[in-house]
Amino acid sequence: RAGVLLGEIPPDDPSLLSLWTPSTGERNTTIMEGVSFGTNGSYSFGMTLRAEPNQAVIVKPVVTEIDSGSVVTDQVVMSPLSVTFQPTQWNTPQKIQIMANSDNTVEGTKLYRISWIMQSADSSFNEVSELDSAVRVTVLDADQANITLTRLSSDIRFTETGEPVRYSIKLSSLPTANVTLNFAPR
Repeated sequence: RAGVLLGEIPPDDPSLLSLWTPSTGERNTTIMEGVSFGTNGSYSFGMTLRAEPNQAVIVKPVVTEIDSGSVVTDQVVMSPLSVTFQPTQWNTPQKIQIMANSDNTVEGTKLYRISWIMQSADSSFNEVSELDSAVRVTVLDADQANITLTRLSSDIRFTETGEPVRYSIKLSSLPTANVTLNFAPR
């Protein structure tokens, strides 16, 4: 049957590949927004095909936001962006890494599901969606809603001449609605 199998990170030593045991079934992981590939907070795993193809098979991720059901392309990303299996190495695990892009928007924890679509000149694999070996990803938001206040004037006090004290105000993250700042004297 056409499809993919997922497993823990495959060993680098080819002599240990016989110990690698991929399977179907949804995997769960939690990653932190803005963490680079290969560091703590990203997620790595191995992928093989379930059966031998007679032509090359390209496997690409399909990332869906669970709450909305929308396919997204900018929050959860994979490296490499796609995996190509040749008929001679269909059962050799390919290492895949996923991470969450920093988006400078305070949005809280988000849930995503990564499934797979295959493309091939082999009709058994072409346009096959793999839903059995999905990865459910919880993305922890790293953004915080704050402001940065920077004094632009050299003097911090009002003078008798009435020279104003100037400040620059900047939001630390992209707002999801209008932001109003109220100022009051102390």
